[in-house]
Formats: sequence, C-alpha cells, structure tokens
Amino acid sequence: MLSSIAQLVQGITQGVQGVAEGVQGVAGAVGGAAGAVGGAVGAVGGAVGAVSDVATSVLSLAQGPQQDPTAGMSQVPTME
Repeated sequence: MLSSIAQLVQGITQGVQGVAEGVQGVAGAVGGAAGAVGGAVGAVGGAVGAVSDVATSVLSLAQGPQQDPTAGMSQVPTME
C-alpha cells in the first residue's frame, strides 16, 4: 500500500515537472518569436534608413552643387 502511494506521489511530481517544463518551453518559444519580430522591425528600420539615405543622395545630385550665379563675372566699369 505504501509503495503504491509513493509511486502515485512520484507520478504526480513527474507530471507537475513535465507541465512546468512545457510552460518553460512555450515561454522560450514566445521569447524567440518576440526576438524575431524585434529583428524584423530592426531590419525594416534599417531599410527605411537606407532608402532615406538614397533619396537624400538623389536629391543632392539632382540639385547639383550650390554656386553663386555671379561667380566669375568681372565687374564692368561704368562710364561717367
């Protein structure tokens, strides 16, 4: 009788331990999924930054160097 009770307690203990390990595994999987989402968000952020940099470069190329329109022009003396 005592041995069967001991086996029952041992079985319950193992069952509780199994449930605890299962919960821990699910928590690990959720943490991994959250990490993957964080990585994806980081990748999207990086892509947006790269597109922004390209757009800035294209705009600066389209505008060309900013020059003074009067640069290089000699001042013509006025006749009095």
